[in-house]
Amino acid sequence: KARILAGALTVFFDSFRVFWFHSIEMSFKLVSHKEIRWMGFPLMIAALAMNYFLLGVRAPVYDVLFKCQLVICGLVVIGWALEALRIRVKPLFLLFYFVMTNLAQVYGVWKFLNRPGTGAWEKLKR
Repeated sequence: KARILAGALTVFFDSFRVFWFHSIEMSFKLVSHKEIRWMGFPLMIAALAMNYFLLGVRAPVYDVLFKCQLVICGLVVIGWALEALRIRVKPLFLLFYFVMTNLAQVYGVWKFLNRPGTGAWEKLKR
């Protein structure tokens, strides 16, 4: 996932003018399908941080949301531990896989920003 995202970002920024100025419909499809999905994990982390800072507010909804987020984070850790033991509980594995996929995308963005390149596979020397 990290390599795929690094390659996709390279292509996106290399052909930005073509996508944006050539066809508004194509630009909308690209942004709505790709970029919003890539921003999911940072937005989830931001929501967790905001709910933490809103704990003292008199509205109990923030307390409930924060506690639900902590329960889900705990379930992800349990899913990770069970996966390490090769025990697969499908709902916990699904949560674990969702988080790991998003972390791989964050790593892909990090790799794209810090290591200029194409994101393509490197050929194996035989």
